[in-house]
This record gives sequence, structure tokens and C-alpha cells, in this order.
Amino acid sequence: STRVWLQLGAKITYPKKFSRKHRPVHLSGEAFFDVSHDPSRPFIVSTTAVEIKVLGTRFDVNAAIDGAVTEVALESGSVALHMPGAENESVKIRPGELAVANLSDTSISVTETDPYRYSIWKEKELVFRAQPMGYIVKLLEKAYGIDIRLGNEALGQTVYTGRFKKS
Repeated sequence: STRVWLQLGAKITYPKKFSRKHRPVHLSGEAFFDVSHDPSRPFIVSTTAVEIKVLGTRFDVNAAIDGAVTEVALESGSVALHMPGAENESVKIRPGELAVANLSDTSISVTETDPYRYSIWKEKELVFRAQPMGYIVKLLEKAYGIDIRLGNEALGQTVYTGRFKKS
């Protein structure tokens, strides 16, 4: 009953049949997970940088293509992040929090966020809330697979709010 949305270019691998103890998947790229609750078989999402243990929840995972950084934005439930090889780096996050796991310095930082901002892509909408144009350009490039160059550097710092359907 678990549902997964994959962002353009993302890849997920999993066994043909899950074991009785856990449900492991491996992700590269970005995906949104709506995991059904099953305390006897935790759902585990592995990226190059981090392992995310889930019992039942809704969250977005963005594992950078180079694998050095993984972002986890939690909508509901709770998840625990652990960096393999870094025994002291294990963090549990709550709804409305963003965890950023950085493989280069084996750290996990947690900040408050609007998780909707990270998962809106699955609704085929682009939403910007007080974001600088430089950030918006990166999202547009990713959404449409194009390169965008700003003719005016100052424009990259200008803040915009908006919403439109991606089509």
C-alpha cells in the first residue's frame, strides 16, 4: 500500500519481494513517499549519503545526483536518518522539519520548513514563496530540462512569490 512518486530522472531499486523484517529501497534523485504503517516491517530508503528508517509517514527525499547531499522534508509521521559509517550521526525528525545529510563532513542538520514546498512537484505545479529568482531558475531548469541564463545578475537576488501549473 506504499505509494512513491518519482521526479524526472530519479531511479528507485528494490527487491522482487520484501523480507518479513524490513522493506528496503535505494533511491537516486528525488521521490515523494507515502508509506503505509507497518511497525513489524520498517520501510528503509537508502541513498549514497544516508539511510532513512520509516514506519508510516509522508515525506520527500532529494538525493543529489553526485550523492554527496540528501534532503528529507517531512509532511507527517516521523523518520530517523542514519549515516552509515558515522555512528554518532543519527537524527529523528518531526513534521515540518527538513534534514540535510552531507556525506562530505558526515553531518545531518535539521531546520524548520514548509514541507509542501519540497513535494509540490508531484502535483505538477511550481510554487514559489518569497524565493530569489536564482533559486526559481534552478527549479525551472530541473522541471523542464532546459538551461536558463539571467541577463542581469541583480535579478537573481530579486524575490518572487507565485504559482502555476506545470504543463
